[in-house]
Amino acid sequence: MKQAKLAKKLVKLANTYNVPELKFSEQAVKRQSSYAAWITKLKTILSMFPNTMNLIGRDAILPFSDPSCIENKAIFLLISSKVDAYFLKAIMVHEGKGDKALDIIKNQCAHLGAADKHHYHHLFTTLCIWSEESATNFFRRFTFARSASEAALNIYTEAELVHFALNGLSST
Repeated sequence: MKQAKLAKKLVKLANTYNVPELKFSEQAVKRQSSYAAWITKLKTILSMFPNTMNLIGRDAILPFSDPSCIENKAIFLLISSKVDAYFLKAIMVHEGKGDKALDIIKNQCAHLGAADKHHYHHLFTTLCIWSEESATNFFRRFTFARSASEAALNIYTEAELVHFALNGLSST
């Protein structure tokens, strides 16, 4: 009975705070940014209850000392209502364990592999100005490509950024 009431409160708050459905994306950076927005809203809701406020730490999901507690089960129901079919299938192996479900989702969304890092680095470093394109538009695309590459954990010095920009501009 307590579990159902807590789950109902959590889902109602999630709807009030407009927690979106977390959808899987093939693009790692998009998946990561969607997860960041989703987990931030979820953390706000969970912080309203003393027994759930410490579940989401700065860089980790902190498991409950009692995995079968009502809070863990209620959080699983909340998460299940706010993820797409892909994530729902992934978390069902830990049915009733919200802490484990959050950990699975975090690992699938927040992790960027070497292939993702290389992909965004390649897109950024091979960016060229199009014929008939203004320099302003090129630098807009350059800034977006840089942001995506840095979100994939690539790091550039200012000298490298200038070099990439000049190479992109000199291609025409």
